Amino acid sequence: MTIVVNGDLDLHSWHHIGYGVLVVTGVFTYDPDASWMGIVLVIGQGQVVSTLLGGGEFDGAVLVAQTRQPNGTVLPDPNLGSASWRQTVGGTGIYYSSCWINSMQPITYKVLSFREVPIPTP
Repeated sequence: MTIVVNGDLDLHSWHHIGYGVLVVTGVFTYDPDASWMGIVLVIGQGQVVSTLLGGGEFDGAVLVAQTRQPNGTVLPDPNLGSASWRQTVGGTGIYYSSCWINSMQPITYKVLSFREVPIPTP
């Protein structure tokens, strides 16, 4: 399923799991009890906000990009704005999952680059 929200999306009271592609063109405010399996694209305003406790997670991929000014005007290429992710507490994280990404059809996804960050040994 592909869900497109032209504008802000507030999921503060939503404690469920979503599946598929989620596109938000405004500010995406979510409850960390919420989870998403698939691809989340927060484009346009490029802002994600979460300020509550919770045990949800994102499995798949998340892209946050500011492609529009606050008044809605498209930013000229290649001058994208500063995207932001503000999460004060809660949530278990974002987990890259090629399985969830590959299950999104008809979107084609090609990995152009991949880097693993090693965990430092104590």
